[in-house]
Amino acid sequence: MRTELVAPSIWSPGRQSIGANEFRDVWVDGRHQLDLSLNYRMRPKVRLFAEFANLTDQPFRAYLGRSDFPVLQEFYSWWWNVGLVVEL
Repeated sequence: MRTELVAPSIWSPGRQSIGANEFRDVWVDGRHQLDLSLNYRMRPKVRLFAEFANLTDQPFRAYLGRSDFPVLQEFYSWWWNVGLVVEL
């Protein structure tokens, strides 16, 4: 049995930490990323899986107080995870 899942991940913008005043609060930007998950059941208790995340290469951005004061912009690219699950 085979299953595939394509899922958009929507991260809302919001406050990450509270500073001494409103200009020291750290805010994160919202982003939309696309993830893909694949599963293949080889036997009743054995499954092969592969996961791919952030296929759209969305950056992570943080601001200090306002969006015109960026403090962080990171690009993680896409990443993957492959494995075998054996149920006991």
